[in-house]
Amino acid sequence: RGAPPDLRRGYFPGGISDPFSLEMLDFLTAISAKRPMEASATEGVLDLATAFTVLESATANQPVSVSNVLDGSVARYQEEINDHYGI
Repeated sequence: RGAPPDLRRGYFPGGISDPFSLEMLDFLTAISAKRPMEASATEGVLDLATAFTVLESATANQPVSVSNVLDGSVARYQEEINDHYGI
């Protein structure tokens, strides 16, 4: 809120503040400008894996590494979800 106007316009073009709308704007702009999005799919997967690592660690009551979640070697929390959806 206290950022200079130029910085606010850069992060919130057109005054858009809704995260989903900002992501869609970045997606459409990337297509029209033929450039990558600000956040790559790889970055998104790593972000999700980090969040799931916290859940897996809490379920196992022991440290879990992000690489264990990514390779599927630790999935106790995820197994309940998979079972529910028949995966």
